[in-house]
Amino acid sequence: VSFTSIDLKIGERVFKNTEAIPDLRFIRSRSNNARKRILDHSADLLFIDGARHYEQVKKDIKNYWRKLKIGGILLGHDYSQASIHRDVVKAANEAFGKRLTILKNSRIFMVEKGRKRK
Repeated sequence: VSFTSIDLKIGERVFKNTEAIPDLRFIRSRSNNARKRILDHSADLLFIDGARHYEQVKKDIKNYWRKLKIGGILLGHDYSQASIHRDVVKAANEAFGKRLTILKNSRIFMVEKGRKRK
């Protein structure tokens, strides 16, 4: 399993805290640009923790969903009714509806990629 982290502000602390993780790749970029560097249908797990504005959350879900293998898992952060996160909730609910699982005691949503969703 390989791990890719996309962040505009990757610092030395991140490198130090992750040095024991094998097959770790960092992409210093915004999500809209970084997606071009990840092959479609190549990821087992993706965690989205990006901008919280509705249109960008929709874009991130659309752009990164195609990066998942069938059976892959998409996780998203900031799924919360707090006013700052309502756009995340709206976009995730529209994209996945009842297929969403909310992880207990967290603000993280999860959905598995099945065979039917494009």
